[in-house]
Amino acid sequence: MPTYQLATFDDAGSLAERADAWNDLWQRSEVAAPSARAEQVANWLNTFAADEPFHAITVTDGQRLVAALPLVARRMKHLVRVGMLPQNEWTSGGDLLLDVTADVPRVLDCLCEGIAELPWPLLWLEEAPLAAPRWQAFIQALDRASMSYESTVQASTAQVVLNQDWERYEASRDGDHRRSRRRYARKLEQAGVVRLDVHAPTDAAEVDRLSRLAFEIEDRSWKGPAGSSVMQAGLLDFFQAQARGLAGSGHLEFVFLMLDEQPIAFAYCWRSKGVTFIAKLSYDEAFRRFGPGQQLVMQLLERLHGDADCELLDFWGRLVPWNESWATQTYDVSRLVVAPPRMVSRGLLKAYASLCDLKAPQHEPTPPPVVTAE
Repeated sequence: MPTYQLATFDDAGSLAERADAWNDLWQRSEVAAPSARAEQVANWLNTFAADEPFHAITVTDGQRLVAALPLVARRMKHLVRVGMLPQNEWTSGGDLLLDVTADVPRVLDCLCEGIAELPWPLLWLEEAPLAAPRWQAFIQALDRASMSYESTVQASTAQVVLNQDWERYEASRDGDHRRSRRRYARKLEQAGVVRLDVHAPTDAAEVDRLSRLAFEIEDRSWKGPAGSSVMQAGLLDFFQAQARGLAGSGHLEFVFLMLDEQPIAFAYCWRSKGVTFIAKLSYDEAFRRFGPGQQLVMQLLERLHGDADCELLDFWGRLVPWNESWATQTYDVSRLVVAPPRMVSRGLLKAYASLCDLKAPQHEPTPPPVVTAE
């Protein structure tokens, strides 16, 4: 019978030292997003939480990691410090990693022992796909450990299952959607020579060049004047470091929509375990009349339907009308708030649950503003 032991990494340096073991666990886990790899978690920590306490709870079987949960301190509402997954509105930097070939209940029971020893009164885990098997198993372990928790659905994410039959997929889309996309396609073709330019760079200098090219396009979209582009936020260095790490592990792809050799839209993609993630997508506002974002998605999907190595496209963001129109399925992401077995933790969780009840809508909520990828 395996002997599972608890081990905790207390800083990004310790994580870097065990990067090979961490990434081996990621490879064995069901987590497809490469943002959960060790170098990506470390990059996120160094950029967004360099001065915050970090604890990665892990479970080992000999030299192998069989579970890992990276957590970083954050102050919630300027009052209570909690442990959160390394993720924010810019990008994810961590997930629950679990070796499904291990004795999962025993492994997660051990992980819960580590949670009970954490210095924070609550775990505040944002945008967790709680329907995924690893998270379901984690919740069952919380029940066995008599830990209280509350979950709240935050959003949904669009996906396209790729069946290698582009014509059949396209025919399944709404008629207005197809006609609109084709009308834009004709307008774009009348304006010049159109092609999709795909890069999977490995050279660091080329990665930096393509990253800058992509995020300069984003800066020329509505996000630039709004101050919400990568360039305006001063995060180009972060994304270039992220892209170099992805290129080094073979998980990076840049896709540009070209009009007469000028890039007018881009998708910053991660590819791993049969999934293509669109981590960033934007277009040059000067070409908005051609619907360049949607044209890029259409051409990318046609290409992926012919790619035997790719089974799924994940839009890696919140469900909005422009990506919902392409989706064949969706999944929910939720906030999971966990109280370690302490009186103060249970009291805080009870207060949080009461606040959630007060905020629950008593009528149909106002729809969010429409975001477009035209």
